[in-house]
Amino acid sequence: MENIKFYNSIIKLSNTYIKLVYNPVIIGRDNIDDNKNYLFAGNHINWKDPALLIYGVDGNLINFMAKKELFDNKLLSPIVTRLGAFPIDRGNGDLTAVKTAVNLLRNDHNVGIFPEGKRNNSLGDFKSGVPRIALMGNKEIIPFGISGEYKHNGNLTLVFGKPINFKGIKKNEADEILKEEVKSLILK
Repeated sequence: MENIKFYNSIIKLSNTYIKLVYNPVIIGRDNIDDNKNYLFAGNHINWKDPALLIYGVDGNLINFMAKKELFDNKLLSPIVTRLGAFPIDRGNGDLTAVKTAVNLLRNDHNVGIFPEGKRNNSLGDFKSGVPRIALMGNKEIIPFGISGEYKHNGNLTLVFGKPINFKGIKKNEADEILKEEVKSLILK
């Protein structure tokens, strides 16, 4: 990342805001080894989810795969780019985005992906291939589940599962295992 000072200052402000306004409950933080890098994958309920995830990992840098439309916006593009996000064309099997994610993982960066591909109030269908990205990047996946609401006393909760290594698991089974694990982490 080009400007770590920019990232750190934005994250510090974001973390303070999240703590003061939402005071989320974080469960399973001890499943994350800060000396390792992971692919983080979970459900997507609000545009603030990336900030919540970064708050949950104590500000550790996560490069998020983000819809390409954010990069078409002249105001948002420089900000999300400086925060380490990279674009994906959600409708077209975007190999460039996949290669970017794999390269980041291979170079010991954390990557965040919302496999639903869009925000949903209830868990939607997952796009296939997220476990494959982790395998190609030689990293484990930390599944997570977000529940509650982004409002004061909205019982906002982020639950991290144990790391999953998908070596030796068939592609179609891996996608379903990931979805079921995320589903189990969403508090009702």
